[in-house]
Amino acid sequence: MPTSADVVIIGGGILGTSLAYYLAQKGAGDVVLLERASIADGSTGKSAAIVRMHYTNPVTVQLALRSRDLFLNWGERVGGPGVYTQCGWYFLAPSHQEDNVRRNVTMQRALGVDAEFVDAELLARRVRGLDPEGINLVVHEPLSGYADPVATCVGLAGAAAQKGVRIVAGVNVRRLLREGGRVTGVDTDGDTYTAPVTVLAAGPWAGALASGVGLELPLENYREQELMFDPTSAGVRLDASISNMCEQIYLRPRPNGGMLVGRGYPKPYESVDPNAFNERFDPEFAADVETRLARRFPALRGLRPKSGVVGLYTVTPDWHPIVGPADACPGLWLAVGGSGHSFKIGPAIGEMLADQIVAGECRWVDAEPFKLSRFASGARFSSSYGGNRA
Repeated sequence: MPTSADVVIIGGGILGTSLAYYLAQKGAGDVVLLERASIADGSTGKSAAIVRMHYTNPVTVQLALRSRDLFLNWGERVGGPGVYTQCGWYFLAPSHQEDNVRRNVTMQRALGVDAEFVDAELLARRVRGLDPEGINLVVHEPLSGYADPVATCVGLAGAAAQKGVRIVAGVNVRRLLREGGRVTGVDTDGDTYTAPVTVLAAGPWAGALASGVGLELPLENYREQELMFDPTSAGVRLDASISNMCEQIYLRPRPNGGMLVGRGYPKPYESVDPNAFNERFDPEFAADVETRLARRFPALRGLRPKSGVVGLYTVTPDWHPIVGPADACPGLWLAVGGSGHSFKIGPAIGEMLADQIVAGECRWVDAEPFKLSRFASGARFSSSYGGNRA
């Protein structure tokens, strides 16, 4: 027998749980969140979860700021143990990007970002073991850092559940239901859920579900690798998150002195099937990261990773998420394709979409640029740094 609701959300990652949390806060009625495995089991749970404000599009900066504000005030807003480490974030830039960096920081400061330029030698004193050679500019955001991605989603889902949202984990959504041209809910392996509003926040599985109702989304699923190191034996301890454009790597601390390292743009991307991909990191990838890491931290030369994580980026042609109503499929709403940016801006995306669903509009940020229609109209996002840097 079908189960009815006011809103059905497909996906328990950062976008789905953020939306559930804000729908509950705004009194959206009977909300059901369906997750195929456990909360944050997919892309979100394998995210580096670095939190930074440095984006090149003002609307994305606004979302990043609003998301960080939730992290900074987690206990008061969401409740429960904190999920955020405010360790600061540094952006290391080479000389050929100086004009872009200065222009972007000026824009970010105008929007309220706590960005400051610091001397590379000062950075080397703050980050033990770092070689400042070749770093032209350093941007510091003292309030930024990183979060625990699983704890974040579990906390948001728990807070939503306390306000009546039904969280149903371990259920596979087989297809979207459509009647008379309108999406009316979902079929799962066990039950049918009907609702006037169905939200597709299923990450790597969103494209296949959308195509079942004739909606083709411009999404690719890319395999993404990250490595875990223990640098303490070499006298290096990382106490801040870093995006290093000079060596095209990003780093953040892990508990007990550990370090997470991933590769940044430019790099090759491997398109994969989300149901069948290699979840072990590649030796060639590890060797490349080790070399890049040693250039910036000479004491880490020869250091090998302790472990690795392989997840998925679900990306759009402009590397920004698709958020809002699917105009060709009334009743269907989208929160998909956030690539590596979704976690940083995810809480605000959830709030933005909740406002649109409940009130018909979002008044604190312009939601229009995130609509699916931007790809047909030529209004894509762009990046002053190129590629996926946003």
